[in-house]
This record gives sequence, structure tokens and C-alpha cells, in this order.
Amino acid sequence: MKLKIFIIIIAIAAIYSCEEDLNPNAEFLERNVLTCVISSDTNYQVLTLAKSYSINGLDPYENKVDPSIKGAEVIMWYNDQAFQFHDTTIERTDNSRYDTPVTFYYNNNIRPAAGQPIEVEALLPNGILLRATTTVPPIRDVLFSGSDKLITLNNFKNHVEVRWTKFPNLFYHPVLVIKYYDKNTGDSKLQEKIVPTKYINNGNSVSPIFTVPSANYSVTFDQNAIDNAMREISEEDPVKSNYSILDAELKLMIFDENLSAYYSSVSTFLDGYTIKVDQPDFTNVNGGFGIFGSCVMKYYKLNFTEEYVESFGYTAGITGF
Repeated sequence: MKLKIFIIIIAIAAIYSCEEDLNPNAEFLERNVLTCVISSDTNYQVLTLAKSYSINGLDPYENKVDPSIKGAEVIMWYNDQAFQFHDTTIERTDNSRYDTPVTFYYNNNIRPAAGQPIEVEALLPNGILLRATTTVPPIRDVLFSGSDKLITLNNFKNHVEVRWTKFPNLFYHPVLVIKYYDKNTGDSKLQEKIVPTKYINNGNSVSPIFTVPSANYSVTFDQNAIDNAMREISEEDPVKSNYSILDAELKLMIFDENLSAYYSSVSTFLDGYTIKVDQPDFTNVNGGFGIFGSCVMKYYKLNFTEEYVESFGYTAGITGF
């Protein structure tokens, strides 16, 4: 979960840091960018600060100077308490553009409850103050009424559907995973296999289609997509009994109104966490630009029948029967 949120923050920050209209004849206006996505699933929260930069041509990736802002004072208010953020760095996994470490701010003592407001202030070294607020989505009110509960061998519907409570102005990102153990790993670590919603034909090949954030309050997974994900767990391993299948779990990420409005303004998703650099701006940060939002996770379990699991040669684990 921490990694997913960090990827979202870095991806959003990247778009706001490039020069706004990429017009080489326009006057460059420096802007300060705050990006933070608060997760109620962890007490480790991350925030980034950056400034926009100018380029000579039309390619924003020509810039090789890290636009991160260091030395700011960042405070977050939640539940009548003030939480100081600390700046730190981590090594980059990709140095093709910047050869300096990734700079960000963090606090590991905030785990907000659903439905609660949060406020953040960042005083930059140049004296500019950035402010923003968010309200954590009300996860307590999310229900999965009308959803399928079993994944079976002879599914006459040829798909599995999960539905959840619809809230106005909110976006959702559902991800279905198969949970299993693999004896080949030599440990007891639980493994997860992400399931696409379906496959589409691309000439001589087929491509998986995965979920992306949207306002939809249901998701459907083709049975053949689930079957193929089950087969891919063992791939070419002939000893299928090395694999113990527990169940499937839908992880539903629910975005607050700020993040939902941002995703609504983005017309094209490359995948769940990648954002094109030519998308329109959306900001809810006073005194600057960027996104301060929050998200919560809700989980829904689907059980496999023992007959279905054993049809792949696997061992049926905790199936709920």
C-alpha cells in the first residue's frame, strides 16, 4: 500500500512540475507544487514539494535539474493535533533523467479515520505558504450488496461481478487478487496474483485489460481472465501441488473528492498510476498548485470452490467451507 501511494504522488507531482503550456514563446511563470495523498491504511504519510521549470524546446524531459524543494516547514493538522513532517531522500531506481536522490517529506504517526478532515501547511524557504484540506472518504458506509461470493468451476454467467455503495463525486479503483502460497519460495509468505478484467485481441496476440480509477460502482471480471490468472500462478511448473490457493480478494481504493476531481479531469489513463504530461491542470492547493487528497481501502473476499481449485492441480487452502 505504501508503494502504491508513493507511486501516485510521484506521478502526479511530475505533471505539475513541467512548464504549464509547453509554449516556447510564452512567458515562464514559476509555480510551487504540493502533492500528498493521505492513506487511512497506514500511519506512514508522504508529501512532495517541487517548483516548475522552464525548457528551451517542447520536451519537458530535457530538464535534468531536480525540481524538488528542500528545507520547507510542513505541518499537518488532524484531530486537533499538529504533526511535523521531516524531509528525507531515497535513491532513485531510474537515473536516466535525474542523478540525485528522490526528496520527499514524511510523518509516520498519522493514521486518519474515515470521514475526518485533515489540513496541511507548507512554508517554503522563499516565504510562500501553501495550504490545502481533504476529508477522508466515509469507508464505514461502504457495502458490497448484490456482489458474487463464489468463483466456481461451472460458472453459467461466465463472469464474476462485485458491486459497492455509490457515493456522489467519488472515484474508485478496484483490484482483484488471488491469494496463494508457493512452496518453491522456501518460506510461508503469502503471494498475490492480480487478475485482469478481460483479454482483448490485438491481431495475432491477446492483451490483458486491468482496472483504472473511475466513477463506476461495480466491476466485472470475465471467467476466462480469472482462469488464465490461475494458470499463470504456476506457469511452467509441472508440480501443481506446490501451490495452495486460499481465496480471492477485491481491494477497493476509494478516492476523496479532490483526487476524484483530478482523475475526472484526466481523459486518458495509461494505467492505474501513470499520468500523461499534457493533461489539464487541477489543483486544490491555496497559494500554489498540486493535489492534497486522501483515500481509503475496503476489502471484499470471494471464495473458490474446492472443485475449481483442484481443476488446476492446486491444493485448496482456506476456501471458507
